[in-house]
Amino acid sequence: MATYEEIYGKRVKEFDSDPTLDSSYEGQVWYNSATGTLKSVVAFAAWSSGSNLNTARNHVSGAGTQTAGLAVAGDTGSDTYTNAVEEYNGSGWSTGGNYPGSYERTGSSGTQTAAITAGGYSPNQSTAAEYNGTSWTAANSLSQARYDLGASGTQTAGLFYGGSSYPPTAYYDNTEEYDGTNWTNGGSLNTARAVSRAGAGIQTASITASGRPTPSVGAASEQYNGNSWTTTSSTNETKSSRQSFGSTSSAILTGGTPTPFTGTEEWDGSSWSTSPASLASNQLGAGSTKNNDSSSGGIWGGGNPSTTGVTQEYNKSINTITAAAWSSGGAYPTATEDMGSAGTRTAGLIFGGRTPAPGVSAKTNE
Repeated sequence: MATYEEIYGKRVKEFDSDPTLDSSYEGQVWYNSATGTLKSVVAFAAWSSGSNLNTARNHVSGAGTQTAGLAVAGDTGSDTYTNAVEEYNGSGWSTGGNYPGSYERTGSSGTQTAAITAGGYSPNQSTAAEYNGTSWTAANSLSQARYDLGASGTQTAGLFYGGSSYPPTAYYDNTEEYDGTNWTNGGSLNTARAVSRAGAGIQTASITASGRPTPSVGAASEQYNGNSWTTTSSTNETKSSRQSFGSTSSAILTGGTPTPFTGTEEWDGSSWSTSPASLASNQLGAGSTKNNDSSSGGIWGGGNPSTTGVTQEYNKSINTITAAAWSSGGAYPTATEDMGSAGTRTAGLIFGGRTPAPGVSAKTNE
């Protein structure tokens, strides 16, 4: 049988105490010499239900974190655009300050108390505004009016890119960087696209994937370094209307269309892989968290296929697994064999049996 080293190309390390764990240890095995135990690390990832938005909406943008999220504007159905803003505290949604205009398909980034939203459709806009946790203040406009644009970063270091015109006859590749006051041109995407909220990271290190038109850019992925975009490994699914969060070293990408998709993909800094975690339901055009890592996040709203207020939360945790082993217990009072047993380790019952031949031990193993 092959050894661990032959399979994984590395030996089992020995420590006198357990190491401080993060996702880089996933799948690794080590021996704790102090406790005499063999241990390994397993990551568990899953989507779970959160509280619904107070106002169901499609094509909503999002910012913030899983416990401090922000839902901005959107379409409440039949092309009825809203300026409603809601704030999430990890348990429920409450009403925030209204956005200056009623739009859908805007781009948002930053935190719940310091966000920047720009662009949108009503029809396509160049409008931008900043949120302080209570109210919105008009900001300088984008140089390129657009909707379905990608967004990453913070209120004082934002990154907005891609998008399309109305009607969608033109797809944009240009990038604009926001410094808290002014917009400046950044490096252009290698593939023009309407990215539909699929962006993660900060102004100097962002990643975007998928988008319209599908299938020509539905699997295309690119990474930004603060100056230029570089084409990276393609996603496993060819989709648009996807949501993402995380960083250039670890990101989550989920949902999508055509053919409503509930799967999730993970980015490890070099490639996309299929995650075992799946959405309970696909939410096309949902908003998502922005200012967080890939171990926790969330999406809300969208079309399912009708307008929805559903919120789904993502969590991934690292768990240490200790290999099972037998250890010596106290000797049974009388050497006996062929006994019956029932119960548990701490509340058990043994019965019957017979006296074995001379020399048989009464040793007990746990």
